[in-house]
Amino acid sequence: MSFIKTIDHSQGKRLSKLDKFGYGVGNLGYGIIFQMIAVYLIFYTTAVLNIPGTLIGTAVAISVLWDAFSDLIMGYISDGYPIGKLGRRHPYLLLGCFLAAFSNLILWQINPDVSTNSKFYLVFILIILVKSALTVYIAPYNALGAELSDDYHERTSIQSIKTVFFLLGLFSATVAGMSFFFKPTLHYPLGQLNPEAYSRMGISASLFMILCGLLCFFSTKNISLSYLSPGLKRKKSVEKC
Repeated sequence: MSFIKTIDHSQGKRLSKLDKFGYGVGNLGYGIIFQMIAVYLIFYTTAVLNIPGTLIGTAVAISVLWDAFSDLIMGYISDGYPIGKLGRRHPYLLLGCFLAAFSNLILWQINPDVSTNSKFYLVFILIILVKSALTVYIAPYNALGAELSDDYHERTSIQSIKTVFFLLGLFSATVAGMSFFFKPTLHYPLGQLNPEAYSRMGISASLFMILCGLLCFFSTKNISLSYLSPGLKRKKSVEKC
């Protein structure tokens, strides 16, 4: 008696270019906020808000540790706790999108004239909130990319587009700051010291986050393999004696 097992190598689910674009653009808003915090936060909090660098350094260090820990938590939640018909990814994608936009907006609106302690505690809380919200968004977003298709080449294409949009977000946040928001004014010959510039930049980034998150949500909510197919489509056969 012998057993022969064959595997179906037929092509998996293929996506249109528009679907891939819709998913990839979700990484644009994330990249913009991510880069804003990486590039501008230290200067903003020390030079504009006049918070001592040692305090900000401590806050950032704690937020980095929390960020690493929260990734594990959010991955577990997204995998194990689907919500209704929207499944495991999209509810958290939507929640993280709006939380990130709101907390990022508030972070860049802090009044420089309030007390140092008040500014520090507010910045510390908001850094944790922004990074937590970004984790709520990006953990299911990354997992979703692998669930949009079960075809190897399609997955490679999806990941490539996602990476391009992330890099575009990094580039946009860096260039836009210097080109559009930090222009010299009468009261602030050095535009980077103008609190209103950070306020406008925060508003713009948060609006982009919402727009990109919604585009990703509506572009992918009906095609994810998380509720179309639980795994790779394989056929097992057959016994011959």
